[in-house]
Amino acid sequence: MPAKSEEYVDGCFEASIDWIVDTGSAQDLLTDHHVPDHYGYYSDNPIRLITANGESSSMKQGKVKVPELNTTVSPYLVQSSPPVLSVGLRCVEDGFDFVWRGSKNEKPKLVSPDGKVIELEVRDYVPYLCSKSNQSSVSTVAKSNNNGSPMKRVKVMASSSGPESGFMEEEDSPPVTGPLRRRI
Repeated sequence: MPAKSEEYVDGCFEASIDWIVDTGSAQDLLTDHHVPDHYGYYSDNPIRLITANGESSSMKQGKVKVPELNTTVSPYLVQSSPPVLSVGLRCVEDGFDFVWRGSKNEKPKLVSPDGKVIELEVRDYVPYLCSKSNQSSVSTVAKSNNNGSPMKRVKVMASSSGPESGFMEEEDSPPVTGPLRRRI
C-alpha cells in the first residue's frame, strides 16, 4: 500500500526506464505497476487527465530516480501510460532548456542548469531520454539471412507496459504505427 504522503517515503525507486520527453504533457507519468508500493504515495494534488484513450485520473505519485538528469522525479502513477517526462516541468521548475534544431539535423537535447548537455534519442519522431543501461542494446544488426546478404537493422522497442510493448521495426522502413506493427 502506498504511503499516505510524500514525506513518509524513504528513498526512491531506481529503474532502467526510457522516458518520452513530452512537450504536450504538463505532468510526469508512469504506469503504477512500475513503482513498488513503498516508493509510492497518495498525492496532495490528484489530477484528471484527458488522453487519447479518454479521461483518466491519478491520486498517487511515486519517487523515481532519473540518473541521466541527476534528479528524482515524482510522476503521477496511472493505470496505463508510457513513461513520460514533462518538458515544461523540466524547463520551468528545474531550470533546464530543451533544444531541437531539426533543420540543422541535430538531435534534441536537454541542457541542465549547470550546462550539461543530455542528448536525446528520436524514435518515430518522438524524443526519448534513454536509460544509460538501455543505450547499448537499443538496436542490433543480424549478420545475414539465408542467402548470405546482410539483414536490415532492426530496433527493438522495449517498453515494459501496455499493448505497445515488444514491437520490432526495420530502421530503413518508414515508421509503422497501430495494429500493423509486428509483435515479437
